[in-house]
Parts: sequence; C-alpha cells; structure tokens
Amino acid sequence: MVAGAGTSGGGGILGLVESPEYPLVEGDTQDWAVRDYKRHLKAVERWKPASVNPALAALGSFHTQLGLRRPIVRREEPPARAPRASTEEEQRRLLLMAERCVASSSSCAI
Repeated sequence: MVAGAGTSGGGGILGLVESPEYPLVEGDTQDWAVRDYKRHLKAVERWKPASVNPALAALGSFHTQLGLRRPIVRREEPPARAPRASTEEEQRRLLLMAERCVASSSSCAI
C-alpha cells in the first residue's frame, strides 16, 4: 500500500473506492467513464494510439488491483506502417542472387 493512500481523514483514492458511492463499481458506468477518458485523450489531448493504449492498459490494471473487473474498452488500432525501403547493399545482394539463379537455370523465387 502506498504511504498515506486511503488512510487518515480524507480517505484518499482507496477510501473513495471502498465507499459505496464510488461510481465506477457498476459495470456500465465504469466502461463509459473509461471510454469518455479515452475520447478525451484522443480529442483534447491529441494522443496517438501508441500512447492511448498503454493508458487504457494502466486503467485496466488499476481496476484489477482494486478488485474490480477490467473496463471493456476497445483498444486503438495502430496505423499501418509503410514498408521500409531496402538499403543499397540489400538491393545489390538481391540482384546478385537473381543473377546466380538465372545463371544456374533452376527455378527460383525471389
């Protein structure tokens, strides 16, 4: 337990979570709250999928540590990456292999 969290007076986050008024204990409410947070990260904070997904994973882990179920929230699909261009050395090796294949008169797939 983190020092000071959920102890003395105010209760902190752990005191709030243990109270019956904690809004995220209900399944649908929990899911919608996390979806709203995801929407906020994307629209207001302008986070990319590579940053949004770890934040969602952290929230899921947080809820699990509190004994709650993981929120049902769809992860962001990372954008498709363009294939990288071959280096000059890789191009030379490919052409050399193609020449050897043609010279040996055997069927080759490159």
